[in-house]
Amino acid sequence: MTLEWVGVVLLFLFGMTMICQGHFIYHQKHGYSRKESENQEARDRVRRQVEKILRGDKQDDSSS
Repeated sequence: MTLEWVGVVLLFLFGMTMICQGHFIYHQKHGYSRKESENQEARDRVRRQVEKILRGDKQDDSSS
């Protein structure tokens, strides 16, 4: 019975830890940030790559 309560307490602590980490990520606190998604140049570069692939202008880089 004691082992079961230890498991319950540990499970509760793990759940609270995950909730706190999710809160930090969502609100960008304690080192969590979305800098790469805010970089306009990076978004434009990826957008151009996707457009190029969708247009079919992909070059054949195989050397065989």
